[in-house]
Amino acid sequence: MQQTILEILSGQPAFQKLAEEIRSAGTSLQLGLARSPRVPVLAAIRAAVGRPMLLITDRTDRALVLEDEWNFWNKEGDFSFFPEPDPLYYEKVAWSRKTRRDRLSILAQLSQSLIPGGSAADVPTLIIAPVRAVMTRTLPRRSFLKASRTVKIGARYTTQTLASEWVQAGYEPTPIVTVPGQFARRGGILDIWPPGDRFPARLEFFGDEVEMLRRFDPQNQRTIQKVDLIRITPAREFLLPEDPLGDLDGKTFTEYHLSTLHDEVCSLLNYLPENTLIVLDDHVAIQDTALEISAQAESLRKGYQGIGLIKKDFPLPYLPWKDFQDAINKFNPLALGPAGVSSDTDLGSYFGANQRFGGELKSFTSHLAGIIGEGVRAVVVSRQSARLEEIWKERTQVEAAPAFIKGSIEGGWVFSPENGDPIHLFSDGEIFGWQRIQPRRKPIPRNLAPEVKYADFQEDDWVVHIDHGIGRYSGLAFRELEGTEGEYLAVEYADGDTLYVPAAQADRLTRYVGPDHHDPTITRLGSERWGQAKSRVKEEVIQVAQDLLDLYARR
Repeated sequence: MQQTILEILSGQPAFQKLAEEIRSAGTSLQLGLARSPRVPVLAAIRAAVGRPMLLITDRTDRALVLEDEWNFWNKEGDFSFFPEPDPLYYEKVAWSRKTRRDRLSILAQLSQSLIPGGSAADVPTLIIAPVRAVMTRTLPRRSFLKASRTVKIGARYTTQTLASEWVQAGYEPTPIVTVPGQFARRGGILDIWPPGDRFPARLEFFGDEVEMLRRFDPQNQRTIQKVDLIRITPAREFLLPEDPLGDLDGKTFTEYHLSTLHDEVCSLLNYLPENTLIVLDDHVAIQDTALEISAQAESLRKGYQGIGLIKKDFPLPYLPWKDFQDAINKFNPLALGPAGVSSDTDLGSYFGANQRFGGELKSFTSHLAGIIGEGVRAVVVSRQSARLEEIWKERTQVEAAPAFIKGSIEGGWVFSPENGDPIHLFSDGEIFGWQRIQPRRKPIPRNLAPEVKYADFQEDDWVVHIDHGIGRYSGLAFRELEGTEGEYLAVEYADGDTLYVPAAQADRLTRYVGPDHHDPTITRLGSERWGQAKSRVKEEVIQVAQDLLDLYARR
């Protein structure tokens, strides 16, 4: 049904005229649309024009609403979200891993089309971003490309050279790669996880020659795919300065230092292809928000300068509104809203408001039956679509029926095209008076490799096995069982006994933590002492809990 509506919209003379003006890219345009029809109009424009688009909103919550509604009108969900930094400007706080990953992933995709042999197919078809995300300075495009490297099988590098480059590009050296932005070195093997990649990569060397490249699953270290090349892009939006004299020892750099490390002022806009269509959700709200952000930043700047936290000549970490406006005007932006302003097209006149019912379902079904009886198409988009369809069948005798779709959109409308019958779209807002649920971005679970469970164990550490008790960890061992060699954690117990725990069961072991610095009493394998100790502790915990319940009951 969504596709049918978009096709009808695309066939209207006013829309076709608008699409032609966008293709000519001659001037900026204002549509003056209300909020509810903006996303379907944008979806139709994307299909008609076929250019990459950047949709700018005033705030993050509005961007998330549009992102969620874009999924309703476009089942492919082919968009990317470019987030704003977590801290305020001038706050000396590092950005979160998720923010860094989402931003750098988009910068990596955009930069791919700028390198020789790159393809425009790598550019996201739609980027949704709040204005603060676009205003924020980032790594200059030239520096980003210079710090990127494509590694191919057969190429020659020293592992030390690559490791040094990766540290300068913001990668964190770790024993095991578990999240984007990390790399690990073990002899002739380098593991690295570029922020723009779904899985980490493993480089295996024979001497100084790259012998094999493959993607692997960080949870079980198993190969997913062998590849011929990998592209490694920066892991932070700044590059560490070269340190020939060791002057950087002990210094920690974060995105706070970006504007001091790079003189060139650059933002997301500098990475966009020349044919990008910039779309403003509401140009008035965007301007008001940008000026508010600038005023807040200037207030913080003066306060920090007053107490000596930043210098007087500290560079701006963002684009001022005038510079930002000049930058987006070069792309001849398209403003969807606000409603009520003078419009460069008649497209807004196609959409009108629907009647509201405030939960009166009897009135709603009667109104709906009247529309259907006149041969007019009706669509109901609701989180309660199944129940509404049941009510429709129970209370009406009309043979034709509206289309019931489960979903949540910002609002409904009446679409009155020049050619064809009107279409009535109802949402929960008109039917029940409900406000749309504000979407929240799902956190990305952190992948933990199996080795993480024992990576910090040192030989001779006291450890506790949940079933066998306290022993002394003596290191990793490779043993053959039924013709298959495996990796085991060796734990020594009393009387010289050794327990070999498979690496896959490393979660059965934990480091021993005692009440003092004295060594614990080692357990004897096969004895009942450990089981008795666990039972005794369990009984004592239950008794403490019971005493607390009795205490609170007396109060």
